[in-house]
Amino acid sequence: MASSLSPTPRLLAIDDDPAIGRMLELLARNSGFEAKATTDSEEFARLAEEWQPTHVSVDLAMPGEDGLSVLRRLAAMGCKARIIILSGLDDPVLGAARAMAEEDGLTVAGVLIKPFSSSKLRALLFDTSDTSAHAKPSDTDYEPKAHPAVSPDSIVQGLNDGQFTLHYQPVISCAAGTPVGFEALVRWSHPQAGLLLPQHFLAVAETAGLIDRLSEIIVSQGLMWFSRHFRETDLLLAFNLSAHSFHGDSFIDRIAAASRSVDIAPERIVLELSDTGRVSDPTTTLNILTRLRVNGFQLSIDDFGIGYSSMSELLRLPCTTIKIDRKFVTTAKHSEEAQKIITSITDLGRRLGLRVTAEGVEDDWTLSFLATVGCAYAQGYFIGRPMEGKSAVEWVNQQEHSNGGSGSASSLRA
Repeated sequence: MASSLSPTPRLLAIDDDPAIGRMLELLARNSGFEAKATTDSEEFARLAEEWQPTHVSVDLAMPGEDGLSVLRRLAAMGCKARIIILSGLDDPVLGAARAMAEEDGLTVAGVLIKPFSSSKLRALLFDTSDTSAHAKPSDTDYEPKAHPAVSPDSIVQGLNDGQFTLHYQPVISCAAGTPVGFEALVRWSHPQAGLLLPQHFLAVAETAGLIDRLSEIIVSQGLMWFSRHFRETDLLLAFNLSAHSFHGDSFIDRIAAASRSVDIAPERIVLELSDTGRVSDPTTTLNILTRLRVNGFQLSIDDFGIGYSSMSELLRLPCTTIKIDRKFVTTAKHSEEAQKIITSITDLGRRLGLRVTAEGVEDDWTLSFLATVGCAYAQGYFIGRPMEGKSAVEWVNQQEHSNGGSGSASSLRA
């Protein structure tokens, strides 16, 4: 399917009910769109290929080829249109359909439950934000898909040459909107491949036994930057570290020595744990994490709600914070199920005395929703993208100026 879309917005709809198809056409035309509707999947496929719609409405429950098959066909075409999923089915089915479409690379504008109002349709037609969970991949998503240019030898060379650096993503208070800290995210300035994200090299570093050295460089570099600019504040600095780093007493000694050397209290350092279920010796890992807490460091369960992050982790690990996985956060605006999950996790964290952070906040509605349900902290592209150290300092100064120059920052201390 060609990638160039018509400058005039176009809606193509497929629905088993001709009356609903005609209504979609009328509403879209009244909103300044060109519009076509059909009940036939083959005609729909032809129009999707030839007519180049900017928006596509797909009814899930149709006789013959159902809506899921239609979505698969659109994905195979390379469809770039914004998808509206329409159905009278219940929320879990709609949520699963949306997730499937996004996994296939489609951009889902939202879902409409029959019967729907004209205002809800118009809202989806004119919402230009990219709501796909994969449109803006998180730096902390763990996907062990190594870049072709990455090898153990190239990582060693990169470590020796100082090619690994940090970017910093702001974390704010949902209620007050003030800065509470940063998450340090590693980057590799690869001489041939350019700037590489963690998912391109972490798995190779782990397998090659290089993760300890990489983690030590990350922590040392981040703490020196943090001490230089924010030693006299209450801001926190979080490090997203591989679970493979948490082994042996030497790790505790190294990180404690690093924090002392730059005069940063351990209570201001958050160690975010990812993939703890993959470690070969969970007993040793638990011992290390417990000792880190005894020494004052804060611990956070990353990507809570998916993968290895589960209820059992809350019982087993001495954490102070849980981070709601971005897949729930990015879909919250258009998914009641995601909203319920976020509310439940937030309530659970509050009952357990844990702070709750939401990652993947991409719009003002989501930030307001998080504040309403009592989520403490948030990060995401709406708040600030990961940025180099100098830009991160400037970002804090701008926030303080916009808040009246108070110079205060909400405390995240345990």
